[in-house]
Amino acid sequence: PYTTLFRSGYAENGGEPEENAVRELQEELNANSIGSRELLGRVAPDSGLTSTQAYVYAVELGDYSTQIGHEGILEVVELTAAELDAWIKAGKITDGFTLSAWIMYKDKYED
Repeated sequence: PYTTLFRSGYAENGGEPEENAVRELQEELNANSIGSRELLGRVAPDSGLTSTQAYVYAVELGDYSTQIGHEGILEVVELTAAELDAWIKAGKITDGFTLSAWIMYKDKYED
């Protein structure tokens, strides 16, 4: 039901998590059409070092344009669910935020 996009960013002071998620998509991917969004959960990057948590949203995303070089973005890769699983199994994706978000997404939307 959603375009699955794994993007992380930092919150503005005082901003609501959902507003921050939309702002990050607009700023970093020049997202032109952002539809419904659903909170999937929260992730603690390292509970032994910090109490900070990141919110994970599933967002309907329409058109976007890649902004290579903007805010350190080197590349945008679109994968099918099977390709993403294969990359994870092959060790190409090891980022904890992405792995957590993918598990939350699969738990919510896959049978």
